[in-house]
Amino acid sequence: MSDTKGKQIIRRLENVRLSFPYLFKPRSYEKDDGSKGEPQYEATLLMDKERHASLIAQIKADMKQIKEGKWPSASGVKGCLRSGDDKEDLEGYGDSVMFLKAKSRRKPVVVDRRRVDVNEESGVVYAGCIVNAVISYWCSDHPKGGKRILANLLVIQFVKDAPAFGSSAVDPDDVLDDLGEGSGASKGEDDEDYIPGIDGPARGKNKGEEKDDIL
Repeated sequence: MSDTKGKQIIRRLENVRLSFPYLFKPRSYEKDDGSKGEPQYEATLLMDKERHASLIAQIKADMKQIKEGKWPSASGVKGCLRSGDDKEDLEGYGDSVMFLKAKSRRKPVVVDRRRVDVNEESGVVYAGCIVNAVISYWCSDHPKGGKRILANLLVIQFVKDAPAFGSSAVDPDDVLDDLGEGSGASKGEDDEDYIPGIDGPARGKNKGEEKDDIL
C-alpha cells in the first residue's frame, strides 16, 4: 500500500523480518567529524527477494519517482534499499534477501496484532520477529554522503513470532576440538527453525564496507 497525496509517499511493508530494532530508546551515533549526532530510533527490515518481489519493485518505483522529481538529471543517487549479500556475515541476511533501514528522530508507533500500543518491557517486538512496517521517504544531499533517498520509520506492528536473532545454540563443531573415541564428546547439529526466504544461514557481525542501491 502507498499514499501518494502531495509529494510524500507512504509505503507499507508487510510480513517483513525485523532486525536491529531501536524502537523504544533512540540510538546514539558519531558523525564523520567525531561529534555526536542527534539520537534516532531505527529498524532494519528484511525482505525475501522472491516472496517480496512485488514489494521490492514498489519500493524501487517509489525511489525512482522521488529521484525524478528531486534530481531529474542526477546520476549515482543512493537509495535506502540494499542487497543482503552486502552483509552476508550477519544472521538472517545473505544473497536471498533485500533490506531497508529506516530511522526517525520521533519515536515510532509500535503496536501488537490488534493495534494496541506495546512497550519494551512487554517483549512483544524483538529482533527476528515478523512485522508490518510503515515508512515514508526523504531526500538528503550531503557534501560527503552525496545525494540519497532515505526511509523514515513511522509504524511497526507485530505480526508473528520467529526465531530471535542471536538465540541460536552454539555449535560445538565451531568452538571445540574433536577429542576422538571415548572422550564423551558429540557433534551437534544446527536444528534452528528456518524461516523460508527470510532466515539465512549467515551469522556473526559484518565489519565490511556498506554498499547502497544506486539509482
